[in-house]
Formats: sequence, structure tokens, C-alpha cells
Amino acid sequence: MPDWLKLAPEQIVSSARTYLGAPYHPDGRSREGGVDCGGLFVCALNDLGADLPAYTGANLNDVFDLTCSRLREFCFELSVPHAAKLVYSPSLSVWALAGTIEGNSFERVLWPGDAVVFRSRTMFQHIGVMDTAGGMIHAFAGTGSVVRTPLDPRWVNRIVKIYRYRGAEWPQ
Repeated sequence: MPDWLKLAPEQIVSSARTYLGAPYHPDGRSREGGVDCGGLFVCALNDLGADLPAYTGANLNDVFDLTCSRLREFCFELSVPHAAKLVYSPSLSVWALAGTIEGNSFERVLWPGDAVVFRSRTMFQHIGVMDTAGGMIHAFAGTGSVVRTPLDPRWVNRIVKIYRYRGAEWPQ
């Protein structure tokens, strides 16, 4: 297993955070020139030693499909059929299924460092990297840059997949 597959979730989050404030640019694949949502994810992992192709110049749907195909090689792909039932517990700093949080017992759904895929209002998809404290880091055309955004119902209700890195050390 390559060393980059043994990343701690904090490393993934830390790498994505280095892009905060970078400009949004469709098909962008660099901190200076800008990134799009897939570019942020690819660049953050490549900075940690991954060898993910950039797919620059490809149709956005093709980029999404190719990126997800590549992700399946080193991530668990989790479907989220009941995303609307996710709730955030600030006291526990976790996103869990509603009704499972009792004391310290819960079914955690989202972890920092997870790549979260959203259904968008258009035909394209959107990818964000889960940050700590329940938010996400993403390159967002609406803000024109890479930002940290709290997950709110507008985002949570559109989650379709989660990619969780194989080999990462997950805290208990």
C-alpha cells in the first residue's frame, strides 16, 4: 500500500485548508491559477503524495465520473440514501443519523477528511472535503474561491455519496 494511502484524516483536512482563499476557476488545477471542486480535491491529495490525474480540459461530467472512478481505487464509496436524516451534534462534533445520538453512543456518518459528493441544482455534481466542526472545504463558484462552509440543510439534503479513504486511522 503506498504511503499516501495511510493518511490521517487531519492530514487530508490540513492539505485542503491550504487552498482556502484560492480563486475558483472552472477546470482549475493549481493554487495560483485557481481550482474547481474536483480540482481542490485532486490537488489536496496530490500535495500529500497521491498520483491522481487532473483531467483538465475534459467535460465536467466526464471529470466527475473519472474522478469518482479513481476514488473507488483507494476509498470506500458509501451511499447516503437518508441524508436528510443527518444531524450535527456540536457537543460531540459529529454528523450522525438522527435518533442515534444518546450520550456518547451514535452512528457517525461523516468524518473529517471524507470527500462528500452532492447533487447540484444543475446537471453537474459538487465535491467538498469534510472539515472539523461539521463544515466542509470546497471550491465554490458562488463565492469565487475556496471556502469553508457549514453544512446546512441546503447541502445535507443533496448528499449522494461519501468517499472514505482506505488505510486512514479513524479515531474511536
